[in-house]
Amino acid sequence: MPNYTFFPTRADGASATFTSADLLDDAHALVHAETVLLAHPSATAVTVWDGDREVGQIYARRLDATG
Repeated sequence: MPNYTFFPTRADGASATFTSADLLDDAHALVHAETVLLAHPSATAVTVWDGDREVGQIYARRLDATG
């Protein structure tokens, strides 16, 4: 199983932390990224890496005042 690294980032693009997990494949890693995003309320996105290969990025869906 690949070991994926997850970097939650703030709106300015900075990441103060990271986490990693052994997961079956890229699809599972991107689903797990949503869990990482929920665990970091100040994050606007999570970037997922498999070694030196960027797997993808997911973004927070925040509702504005109009809903």
